[in-house]
Amino acid sequence: MDAATVPHRVVTERVVTRAYDTADVEAMAAAMAANQVRLREWLPWAWDEPQTLETRRNLLSYFRTRFDAGEDFTMGMFDRTSGTLLGGTGLHPRVGAGALEIGYWLTADAEGHGLMTEVAGALTQVALGLGLAERVEIHCDPANKRSSAVPTRLGYVLEDTWMGPAGSSEEGRPTEYWVFDVTQFADSHLAAKPRPALADAEERPIAWAS
Repeated sequence: MDAATVPHRVVTERVVTRAYDTADVEAMAAAMAANQVRLREWLPWAWDEPQTLETRRNLLSYFRTRFDAGEDFTMGMFDRTSGTLLGGTGLHPRVGAGALEIGYWLTADAEGHGLMTEVAGALTQVALGLGLAERVEIHCDPANKRSSAVPTRLGYVLEDTWMGPAGSSEEGRPTEYWVFDVTQFADSHLAAKPRPALADAEERPIAWAS
């Protein structure tokens, strides 16, 4: 199984995490309008906001094209009951062979309810339990306590803290590198937790291997 088989939908108790569609453009625009200022403290891409609807629609189309092509897996998180956009996440192969990185952000209204831990735990199960990666990483600024609490709760190991290189936009800023690898997974609490429901782009169920 390779990364091209990352499910388009990962459904947990409270959240549907799925590949974006251009129909999400209005929901994304509203979430960004309400949250762009607070996100700028931690996420450089938030400085590209606000965007026009056309630009945002093109961005969502780009995300979906790369997802379908098995190149990168950017996803939105939606309330399972209301369908409200809660934030964004994904499994990103930018951290090297055999590894996937989970990135994430939440709207202010979604914070403080354990939703990100729920989703990140499910994506870790997907990446390691389906054999898509040998290790999963989460990178975060140690000053962002909400963000770093997620890998801590899930049992990730803090492997290193790197400083942004001179001359870059991240110069002097530390980044924690949290890791969960396949050798940890078999005996971990994540392996014992209920698995999320999975589906493909047509919403056809994907079965977990027994």
